[in-house]
Amino acid sequence: MALASHAFKVEHEWQKALESCSTNSDMAEAAASDARKKASEAMERVALLKQRLEAVWSPVHERNAMRLLRLCRANAGVYVKLGQHLSQLDYILPREYTRTLSAMLADAPQSSFEDVVATIQEELGAHPDVLFTEFEPKPIASASLAQVHLARDRTTGSKLAIKVQHRGLQETSRGDIDAVTLITHVAAWLFPESDFTWLADEIAPNLPRELDFEQEGRNCERCGRSFRRHGVGLLGGIPDIVVPEICWAKTSKRVLSMSFEPGAPITDLAALEEYKLSRGAVASLLSKCFCKQVYLDGFVHCDPHPANVLVRPHPSDPRRPQLVLLDHGLYKELDPEFRLRYSRLWKGMIFGEVVVIRAECVRLGVGDMYPLLAAMLTARPWEDVVSSDMGALTASNKSAEDQGKISSYVQQYAPHIAEILGKVPPQMLLLFKMNDCLRHSDRVLGAPVNTFLITARMCVRALSEEQLKIRPGLGSWVSLWLEWARLEFRMVLFALSKFRLV
Repeated sequence: MALASHAFKVEHEWQKALESCSTNSDMAEAAASDARKKASEAMERVALLKQRLEAVWSPVHERNAMRLLRLCRANAGVYVKLGQHLSQLDYILPREYTRTLSAMLADAPQSSFEDVVATIQEELGAHPDVLFTEFEPKPIASASLAQVHLARDRTTGSKLAIKVQHRGLQETSRGDIDAVTLITHVAAWLFPESDFTWLADEIAPNLPRELDFEQEGRNCERCGRSFRRHGVGLLGGIPDIVVPEICWAKTSKRVLSMSFEPGAPITDLAALEEYKLSRGAVASLLSKCFCKQVYLDGFVHCDPHPANVLVRPHPSDPRRPQLVLLDHGLYKELDPEFRLRYSRLWKGMIFGEVVVIRAECVRLGVGDMYPLLAAMLTARPWEDVVSSDMGALTASNKSAEDQGKISSYVQQYAPHIAEILGKVPPQMLLLFKMNDCLRHSDRVLGAPVNTFLITARMCVRALSEEQLKIRPGLGSWVSLWLEWARLEFRMVLFALSKFRLV
């Protein structure tokens, strides 16, 4: 604590020195030089003290992260789901937590084969050996709520993936939700600067839906129809984004049978090298996929962590990526008014339009805390959001200084972040989770493309389509064309500036 207090004092001294340099323009040159020297020395001391603090806290974080991992695995179910979500919060939590908890993304606790057989018999009325010509006892994947086994369809001979819910979840989930809710609320009361009650509030209404595999099958088919009809890309009649086909004859509330879809997790860099796929093309397709769902469809897959988004070469062109979306249990249907409001907010943030940002944030219930909400959504400092230089927001590689600012925001405004999460519409909480997952994947891929540019185009398209519905006619077409031209012109200027041509 003494070290942290000293670091704060040194940083305060540095800030005072900087203010002295900037506000006293009539200061003698010698005095100004002395102030700059003091500021520089203070900055060096702050950096040194922060390194010492990190060295002190790192083993503590490591031990506690391992304890949390063991706790989640021992209790399974809801606790694994919480741990998986926490592993995506790499812009908030210390890296020791995100690195340790990420082990649960593809290696959650497994049910015994006896439990799997019992569940299938209860749900489908027969032993797996009767239903399938082959059924692998060892699961190929295990998640928080279920595990997946390979099988061979007895009728068609096709390869299937059989998702079987962990036994007992239906009975224990309600009590687990109550326990997690109590724990997060008590922790928030003891440590108000680290309020994670919104995690429990998000899980409580959605877990029962995720435990209904028939609903998951319907979500999967609806998602597939959307991308087949008007997806983000099509080659040789095959979409760039696909989902498994559901085998309804062998599906129930706790067992989901679907086509087996090969592929590698989207953050498996070694697999991308093996497939000879461009990281930029993969990141671009991922961004287009979820921008389409959020801004155009309003039907959003809210759990796109790397194990749920596979990548493979496109069947029609091995140099082109194809995504496979898995695990369709957690979806959110955005009402049209919210979807358009969210589109206007993102368009305002990308163009740095403070009036628009403020107006939409007020409608979302956060009032004067709009700068903080914008920083939370973009994971960029507020000054970058409102900068006239589009490159400040859309830069692919965030500097250590930017990351430091975001961490500083989290520490300084933690109670206000909790307040915002309690005020925004409930459907926005799942979008925060989706953003966390996508941002994590983008970082692992090395942020090779400017996803904000893709977002801008999707927002303009969504708002344009809505305007044409309300006011069809030549005037609307001209207005929309001008808006689109304005967007593309700014994109061109930004691209040129990157190559130092303007």
